[in-house]
Amino acid sequence: MAAHNLPTDWTPPKPLNIPSDQNFAETPLLKDIGYRGRGTTNAELKLRIDALFRTRFVDYLGGLAKMTDLGACQQELRGMTNITPPPLPRDPALDVVDYLRPLEPEMNELRQASLRPQSAFIIQGDDPMTIDEPNFVTARILSQLFLLHASAELALGKPAEAFRDQWVIYRLAEAMKSSDTMVATMVRMAILGVNTQLFWEGWARAQWTESQWRAFQTQYHDTDLLADLDRSFRMHEIGAINHILNNFSGAELAKTFSRKALGMFWFDKRAEKFFKRAEKFFPLEWLIRVAPRGWVRQNQVVYNQLMALSTLDCFDVSQQRVFPGKQADNQRKLEAAMNQVTPFNLIAGIVIPHWVNVAQLAARNQTMAKLAELVCALERYRLKNGSYPETLQMLTPDFIEKLPHDLITGEPFKYRRPADGQFLLYSVGWNEQDDGGVIAINPQGQWAADQGDWGWPAKPSKL
Repeated sequence: MAAHNLPTDWTPPKPLNIPSDQNFAETPLLKDIGYRGRGTTNAELKLRIDALFRTRFVDYLGGLAKMTDLGACQQELRGMTNITPPPLPRDPALDVVDYLRPLEPEMNELRQASLRPQSAFIIQGDDPMTIDEPNFVTARILSQLFLLHASAELALGKPAEAFRDQWVIYRLAEAMKSSDTMVATMVRMAILGVNTQLFWEGWARAQWTESQWRAFQTQYHDTDLLADLDRSFRMHEIGAINHILNNFSGAELAKTFSRKALGMFWFDKRAEKFFKRAEKFFPLEWLIRVAPRGWVRQNQVVYNQLMALSTLDCFDVSQQRVFPGKQADNQRKLEAAMNQVTPFNLIAGIVIPHWVNVAQLAARNQTMAKLAELVCALERYRLKNGSYPETLQMLTPDFIEKLPHDLITGEPFKYRRPADGQFLLYSVGWNEQDDGGVIAINPQGQWAADQGDWGWPAKPSKL
């Protein structure tokens, strides 16, 4: 483990000596609701947050290659009984802005705070099980609220207001980096995905300005989700489990690794299947409770071996590479190790997450960040020269210092300029094959991440 720079125990976070008035996450609203276990006493804010659960607003926020459906949002709003909007016909974007208007004081508070130089939740605690954590659900919903508002502002021809809202979303994502947990990293990816959705909508509407292209380009250049994944893997995921195995009693271990405690943390059904298979032979929680200490140490060995196997060879932060083939091969080895239930692999079998999904999600989001960085350079080139360049190499050094590469192949991204004056920009994706820029869509209308290419979506035919 030392050779792989892996922790044998958990280390409490270092204090962040950031003055409150310099920290976005220390604005009063986020201090009130930004941490786990805290709920807002603001009735209007709670109403709007709850509305995202009660209504289908989230379904209408679109996705990459799909604009936010403001018309559907308008229909949803018109069906509510607690509001009385002006009579139709009326621009759907105006209905959305009016619906969110009571939240303007809170939204303005976050907009003003987002201009502070630093953004970090203050994470404190002496135990990985009880340490302070950001309120992941609230952060995600706040980002969606700002996306909804910004999409309406774009539709009303107000890109400056929309850009101001996206900056709040970006700073929320940045604040997540102060927590080293895997959950925080996954939520950070999700919030950055919300921000990229808004960036794409403004790009599709041709509304961003030169200065905004530059600002977006800096954001995407500074995004390194592989480093975030590596940090959470090394500093928390492995460290926390080792801390628990080093220090918890049998009763505490049984409670920690119970079905009830673990249910919300599983990334897929593999651990649940292992749990059920083990319980055909013996009550799993009872066995963990009474297991000799040597058995616990054996579980610790197996857990660390399999965690290293399932992750270390699958991505390289320094090279900015992801290796789907190695990931698949290591996953098969992991599954083989978990096929037989023994007293020495019980804990590993129920706590190791499905790293294929995690690594794939990080790779795809990082790819979209790099494609977005290139899109900014392409648009700046077009603004100056009247058309997109024939090759990506023409962007350097005036519009981008160094071309980012495809995380999957290590080679330049695929780029073509069709006859229609637009461009085609893509990565070969998780299947490691060039499918000509075709994005595979599953029956649910979402990206099939393990098929087709990972490309920058074209502008919709109708806005």
